[in-house]
Amino acid sequence: MSFFPGVLLLAGTLTNAFAFPLLSDFFSNSDASNDIGLGGLAAGVGCPEHRPLPPIDPIEGLSWLNHVKNLPTPCFEKMNLGWEDIEDADAHRITQLILAGVKSLTLYQNHLGDEGATQIAHALEDSSVTELDMAHNLVADDGASALAEALPHSPSLRTLRLNSNNMISDRGADAFKAAVLAPGTALQELWLASSRISIEAADALRDAWARSGRSLERLHV
Repeated sequence: MSFFPGVLLLAGTLTNAFAFPLLSDFFSNSDASNDIGLGGLAAGVGCPEHRPLPPIDPIEGLSWLNHVKNLPTPCFEKMNLGWEDIEDADAHRITQLILAGVKSLTLYQNHLGDEGATQIAHALEDSSVTELDMAHNLVADDGASALAEALPHSPSLRTLRLNSNNMISDRGADAFKAAVLAPGTALQELWLASSRISIEAADALRDAWARSGRSLERLHV
């Protein structure tokens, strides 16, 4: 789907509205931020968090489209897009959000596979994202490996959730094993539970995680 919950900035006033404007309206030209840095916007108005979970029924969102599609760029440092039927074909819009300055991005319970995960992985490099939740999607080893390979180049990313992507197997686990030992990886919390990772591969990842000085309490595999 192509609508997103937002907090809208209207004439200098922060208005709370659960609106779902199209990303194509926000990013209709080459300047994704419309000459307004999102960090500065957030600092100026004190953006609140978005609601914890969008409604499963999308009709509420669709009803807002005609009212909000022409409004200026919203404040969305924290974006929750769980349960929105997002597919690989929508991944380029997710990458636009990342490049525009999103810091916390929830993509829980969608239909993102390896192609979408790979596009997101490329966008993560040198981004401001600190937390990425892609649990309960369709990511397999190719997508998991792409995300793992992006970690040494993603100095802001601290938390990555890929649990319940049940096609991730030992190859994906091995990619994360290498990534956590690589210089530059800032990740402190990783979720890979409910996958096809073998006991042996999970143990090897735990060993690498511990050798890197990270807390085993923050590795879920």
